[in-house]
Amino acid sequence: MNKIQFDSTGKPVMPESVKQDLEKEKDSVVLTKIQVRLNNPAIAQLKIVDGENLQNPQSILSEIKNYCNSFIDSRYSSVDTSIMSREGALIVESRASWKMYSFFEALVKELKSRIKNLNVVVRGSWEGSRDHYL
Repeated sequence: MNKIQFDSTGKPVMPESVKQDLEKEKDSVVLTKIQVRLNNPAIAQLKIVDGENLQNPQSILSEIKNYCNSFIDSRYSSVDTSIMSREGALIVESRASWKMYSFFEALVKELKSRIKNLNVVVRGSWEGSRDHYL
């Protein structure tokens, strides 16, 4: 475990590994798992953001949105899911379905394999998923 370091003014210094991770995210598509609510109805989200250094980010998000819609329609039409565009990000949200966590994990896996020409960074977790407790 790293110790927290401080500069001469007393402000904490960001570890080099964290700086490198943040730099990598600028050239990546970032998938963030978010547990909005755990109690009934459980709500989970996958936030998809393009890194600030990527060329033509709106085109990338548009392509990802189209793929997410076809993925939902073809494999998970029974899962209550919506896709929203907010502040330069796509948010895929699902509510109260026993299949929603398996849906999200399958979607993350598919997006990682589909976006081969870009770095993909996955962050966060869904506390309600069975795998979270294993």
